Amino acid sequence: MATGTGIIILAGTVAAGFFIFSLTRGLKMRDDKRPLVELLWYAGGLLPLGGVCLFWASMGDQPVVPQRIILFVAGAAIGGCALLAAGEWLRPTQAQQAQSSGGGPPVTNYGPSINTWNQSGGNNTINLGPVRLAFDQAIAEELVSKLPPGKPVRLRGVGSQNDQAVVSQYQQFLQDRGFQVVRDIIGMIAPPPDHKIMLGDPNAAQMVVIIAPSAN
Repeated sequence: MATGTGIIILAGTVAAGFFIFSLTRGLKMRDDKRPLVELLWYAGGLLPLGGVCLFWASMGDQPVVPQRIILFVAGAAIGGCALLAAGEWLRPTQAQQAQSSGGGPPVTNYGPSINTWNQSGGNNTINLGPVRLAFDQAIAEELVSKLPPGKPVRLRGVGSQNDQAVVSQYQQFLQDRGFQVVRDIIGMIAPPPDHKIMLGDPNAAQMVVIIAPSAN
């Protein structure tokens, strides 16, 4: 009895410490706007606590009803975080929020204006190489430096849901810098973009920005 109680106290202390660490990391991921990783930290941090609860229940010398209540709460918390993480992986929140604020369903073609843009680099593109684009603050800063201050931005994200989640991070960065952003979500365009970030005419009423994370 005394040995089992001592083991539970020790294991519970270690599990609680790991949960606090995981909670801290999860909150950091929330600040970074990475909800999937945030939820995975929460679920992982709860697993050791769930194991301690199971060990405590296996001792057999505690009241049954409190055991079942604690096991139910622990299981619901772990399962809830895990299912939310799975839902976030299947359908990213940021992409859905961007679609809601973009004012309409995805379209497949903008018209011929894209063909007139500078496709060889310079002020109208940001050359990033062949690797799929992820959010990078240095790239976001470079994008901001190419935008006319105070001019509304028409942000057009091209690609899959995972690509749209990356575009949403750049959208949030622009909005945090004070830009008024209107978002379009686009599955594909013809011809496909050959740069991952392209900018339109800076003299237009709106500054059009195309971000295609999976462009070649």
